[in-house]
Amino acid sequence: MHKLPMSSLSSAITSSGRERKEMKRFSDEQESYMLKGKNKESAAASKLKAAEARLTEGSELERCLAVLDVMALRSDAKFFRNPVPVAAVPDYLDVIAEPTDYATVRAKLSEGQFEGYIDFAAEMRRIFTNAVQYNWKPDHHIHIAARACLRAFEQTLGRARGIEPLDEGGGGGAASAKQKLKRKSEGGGGARAPQPPTTRTDSASPQPATAARHRSS
Repeated sequence: MHKLPMSSLSSAITSSGRERKEMKRFSDEQESYMLKGKNKESAAASKLKAAEARLTEGSELERCLAVLDVMALRSDAKFFRNPVPVAAVPDYLDVIAEPTDYATVRAKLSEGQFEGYIDFAAEMRRIFTNAVQYNWKPDHHIHIAARACLRAFEQTLGRARGIEPLDEGGGGGAASAKQKLKRKSEGGGGARAPQPPTTRTDSASPQPATAARHRSS
């Protein structure tokens, strides 16, 4: 029977022990990394929950801030969090007349530059329309993110204003029916109230119809 020299056996034992230590260190680092990731996700979830709770509390401007906080916690917020670096994107101002971003909106909120939902919403929508305009290709990742954020913003703002979304499928539902009835009573929904018939005497000549001219801003 062939026996290994003592020096070789000792070297093999030392090498095996070193490998076990390396494997344990790698396992500990991996576990620590995963734990940090879970803690980070948990903290983000807690922040989102707190921001969503504030959507229905306080004044209009306080709710606007809550909407902004919810949007800023999205995974795609990184594209809209800060101003576009025009030094790195030299033609940006040639395309976009009014740049804006989450940080700018937050500053305007804190400085009292918004009166309420309307001003705030216009500025927020501009963030996403600017992104779509500059990154005009539909398959561009920022273009896609901007459209997704715009949809999410409208839904979140609606929650802050206490407006429940309509049933997109056109089905029933109490909230959907209430909203449709409310729109119809306010003259919305595309329906026109029936007009009473007009009678014309022989002496009356027909008047030419005139159309109102609307100019888009």
